[in-house]
Amino acid sequence: MLRSIARAESGAPGVAEWASTLRTLTRYGCIAEEFTIDEAQRLRVVPQQGELRPAAPRLPARTRVRLSRFAHLRRLDDHWQLDSPLGFARVELTEAMLPLIAALHTPQSPATLARQHGLAPSAARTLLATLHAHGMLTTVNARGTASEDRDPILRQWEFADALFLAQHRVGRHDRDVGGKFPFWGTIAPEPATMRFSGTRRIALPRPHRRSVTARDVTLVEAIECRHSIRDYGRRAISLAQLSELLYRSARVRGVLEANAERRYAVSSRPYPSGGGCYPLEIFVVARQCRGLARGVYHYDAVGHALVRQRGDRDAVEALMLDARNAQGKTSGGQVLMVFAARFRRLTWKYRSIALATILKDVGALLQTLYLNATAMGLAPCGVGAGDSLRFANAVGRSLHDVSSVGEFLVGSRPDAR
Repeated sequence: MLRSIARAESGAPGVAEWASTLRTLTRYGCIAEEFTIDEAQRLRVVPQQGELRPAAPRLPARTRVRLSRFAHLRRLDDHWQLDSPLGFARVELTEAMLPLIAALHTPQSPATLARQHGLAPSAARTLLATLHAHGMLTTVNARGTASEDRDPILRQWEFADALFLAQHRVGRHDRDVGGKFPFWGTIAPEPATMRFSGTRRIALPRPHRRSVTARDVTLVEAIECRHSIRDYGRRAISLAQLSELLYRSARVRGVLEANAERRYAVSSRPYPSGGGCYPLEIFVVARQCRGLARGVYHYDAVGHALVRQRGDRDAVEALMLDARNAQGKTSGGQVLMVFAARFRRLTWKYRSIALATILKDVGALLQTLYLNATAMGLAPCGVGAGDSLRFANAVGRSLHDVSSVGEFLVGSRPDAR
């Protein structure tokens, strides 16, 4: 219609100018495509990245396709949305389209889809070609194997990893990214630090900086000598050593309160954190530590103290066993540190990158603990997996309030006597 208007108004030059404008709008992802079967069955393809638009969708009549294992459907406001980390557009659907999408869990050709759902062959072909072009479908061979499962690269990607990569980086979606403060003025921000109540509070000794500096190895030596140690000495780590490690790695050095320029309070600690938010809380699971009773403790990074939680002996053994199993060990272990994230510290400020920022904080804290433990002659080891539900039950917290996101084991070195 717009092409006809351009021709009527300006003739051939008008048509050429409109074609050029349309190409520019398409290039920058400003044109959404709408596919309509009837008044109720409609879908809309909304580009989320302008520079990487797919070629015009084409699909041979006998080609069979099915939903990609990377495609996912969710409700959003008044419509349904189909997304895939393999594509660069989102597909908005009316509810009446859901039976068609559901049918694609098994291989379909345009002809079979048209026959089963009473569609015109051309409509079925256009629908499948459009979904395929935007990464929602994968072709299937005569043996029933999807093309994405024959691809040596895609075969090694899991759905959650591909989705996480696509959504926390810019250029793959059109949502807000970064410090957008979506809840400013409606929900108060989480405090910079938090104290957890418990049954007992243990004040920890603070190391003297001069004595630490005098006996420490250099940073270069700590970096070069750092490695994971999974076995421990017969004489366990002491409370004084654990205290020093926590003080050097994770204490709060200072807090800056919110003001007119800074919308939320921030703190300073030995390791870096995105936006100065420091959402990580350290819980100490002590199985063998000289001077500290077996139990689960929260580390008060402001007061440099341990606060006994309600976790009992069984909780200690279960959490430690999970950590040792993750290392390929089935027993033992002295002290486990569990990093638990206060998600709202990040989600109050950030969009799209909150979890990614938390995991980067985990990496920064792990390295800081590794280097300090190495300098102190301890046995450090990061843990690759943990049971968030078991931890939440041990400390009596909601999974979506304070959830474990990382673990670190530490103890005495095997040669310590």
